[in-house]
Order: sequence, then C-alpha cells, then structure tokens
Amino acid sequence: MGDDRRVTTPKAAAPSPGQHPPFTASFVVVSAFVFLLELAAFAALGYVGWQLGSGIAKLFLVFAAPLAAIAVWGLFVAPKALCTVSPGVRLAVELLVYAAAVVGLFVAGAVVAGVVLGVLAVAYELARPVLRRRGLKE
Repeated sequence: MGDDRRVTTPKAAAPSPGQHPPFTASFVVVSAFVFLLELAAFAALGYVGWQLGSGIAKLFLVFAAPLAAIAVWGLFVAPKALCTVSPGVRLAVELLVYAAAVVGLFVAGAVVAGVVLGVLAVAYELARPVLRRRGLKE
C-alpha cells in the first residue's frame, strides 16, 4: 500500500496572450528608456525653436514646437491615445516626431545630438517587434 501523493508547490498563473508581468526589471528599464527617448525628442524641438527663432518668435517656438509634438503624440501614439489608429499610422506619427527633432537638431547645428537621437530612435523602432514578442512593450 504505497502512498503516491506528491507534494507540489502551486505555479504562478501564466499571463494570457498579450499580457505581461507589469513590473519586471526588464519592463521598467525598457519603459524608462522609451520615456526618456520621447522626452529627448520633445526637448530637442524646444531647443530647435530657441536656436532658430528670433525675438518674440524665439519665445513662442521654444514652447509651441514641443507642445505641438506632445499634443500629436497624445492623440495618436501614447498608450492611452485619444484617437485609435492603425499600428501603421501610429508608427508614422511617431517617426515623424523623431524625424522632426533629428532634422531640427541638424539644422540648428547640433549635429552630434541629432545623430545620437536618430540612432537611439532607429534602434528602438527596430527592436520594438522583439520587445513586443517578449512582453516588454505594449
């Protein structure tokens, strides 16, 4: 009369498709990187407005350029965007904001900053499908 009972520990429920554990270290690092990249693009647009404007236009552009980009980002790109668009449109808007910041930096004479921002933005966009498959980016 052997006792076949085994002691097992309960396993954590696996996340359903499309879900991921929200606060793993990798998720936090990737989210922080993406957020800082977005902030860098907005700050670059403000810098460009300051460098290329003159007089009162300079004061207007230093605020208007990043605020316009932030408004467009909030409408189409942000995780809780106000307008639901296809992934292609979302990507196009995101790339447009990054491109405007990079080109603006080149025009304003900040070539090194433009190259760095451009390389980081392209690297992120190329890595995005891998990050999604691993559940690290929505």
